[in-house]
Amino acid sequence: MITVITAVIGAILGSVANMLIYRLPRGLPIAMARSQCPTCTTPLNGWDLVPIVSFVTSFGRCRHCNAPIAGRYLLIELLCVGISLGLVSTWGISVPLLYWSIAAYFGLLIFFIDMETQLIPDSLSLVLLFTGVIGHWGTGSGMSSVISAGVAGGGMWALAAITQKIYRRPTFGGGDTKLMAALGALLGAVGAGWALYTAFIIGSLVTAPLILFKIKKRTDKIAFGPFIILGAVIVSCACLTGHFPFTQARLVPQLIYLQR
Repeated sequence: MITVITAVIGAILGSVANMLIYRLPRGLPIAMARSQCPTCTTPLNGWDLVPIVSFVTSFGRCRHCNAPIAGRYLLIELLCVGISLGLVSTWGISVPLLYWSIAAYFGLLIFFIDMETQLIPDSLSLVLLFTGVIGHWGTGSGMSSVISAGVAGGGMWALAAITQKIYRRPTFGGGDTKLMAALGALLGAVGAGWALYTAFIIGSLVTAPLILFKIKKRTDKIAFGPFIILGAVIVSCACLTGHFPFTQARLVPQLIYLQR
């Protein structure tokens, strides 16, 4: 029963995530009128908004104008179901479940918004930052979380400034700096640093073929936030499963405290 309830809640959260991903970067109010088809602007009814089911039964097309619906909508709803099931199976019904659910949900929003618009809304990074600080305050490591946020954010700011001097053009945006500060609060400065290092590796593996086959130019702007989020996911999973190499040395105190 818990599995079914978790899956339903995850699907609903995925539907809400799709709405936020569309509206936040466009400056649209979250509580605006009913959702509508972006092509024909016809308001959607209840059946059109049933997570997963609506997309599948309509074969990925608007019921009113037959325009194709981006597969991203179905993907995000399925991702939210999978993430919800994974988190509940790992943490059960607990405070850490709430903590990691918020981190995962807002990380997912940042991933897709930055990938589509190359913008990271400050509000999302702030939610992650406050989640990290407040969550760790209850474990007695709140000040460590604040310091880690400053170190991670400051380090990213310095990296952006140095690389801009070297390449004589902007390299990383302010959104990346704020996201790193948020990860510092969530994962600790060392954990955030490893997430950034992993992001560079993933980014290189993804962008190198694009440049090699001339799909992208070296000077083209590529969203880096998704790579940072993927790096944070990999580091978090490695820590939580005991496979992060420095966990035993207590270099990622926030994650260790939350495992107790």
